[in-house]
Amino acid sequence: MATKQNKLTRSVLTLALAIPLSAAAQPKSVPANGKLKIFILAGQSNMVGFVKDIRKDLGIENLPFVIANTGMGGWDIPARYKAKVEKLMEAQLALANATKYPEFAGNVAGVETRDFQRSREQSPSKQDCHWMRNWETYYLIGKGMGDALVGLPPE
Repeated sequence: MATKQNKLTRSVLTLALAIPLSAAAQPKSVPANGKLKIFILAGQSNMVGFVKDIRKDLGIENLPFVIANTGMGGWDIPARYKAKVEKLMEAQLALANATKYPEFAGNVAGVETRDFQRSREQSPSKQDCHWMRNWETYYLIGKGMGDALVGLPPE
C-alpha cells in the first residue's frame, strides 16, 4: 500500500520529469554534421540511467515514471528541422516502449504532446517556443501526464 510520502514522491517525480524533457535540446543546438543519432541514443541511455538511479536512491524498485515528449510545434513542424525534432520526440518516448525496454513495461508511460499545441491565434504569445505561453496547452500536458500516471500500477 502506498503511503502519503510515496504518493507525493510520485507526483513530484512526474512534474520533475516533465520539465527537463520538455526543455530538451532544441533542433538548432543539435550538430548538423551527422551526430544527431549519437545525441539521441545518448539521451535515451541517460534517461534509462536516470530512472534506474532515482528508483535505487528512493528504494522503490518499480517507481512509476511518466515521460512527456517535447511536442512544441505540434504536428506541423517546419520542414527544415522536422526530421530532427521527430527523432528527438521518438527518443523521449522510447522508454515507454515495452518491446525496446522490457524492464520498464507497465511502470513507465509516455505522453505524446503534439496534439496539445494550440495555434498562434489561440495563444497570448506569437513566439514559436514555450508553447506560445498557452495555458490550455500546459494544462493538457499536465492532465495527460496525470492520466498516464493513474494508469500505471502503484509501486
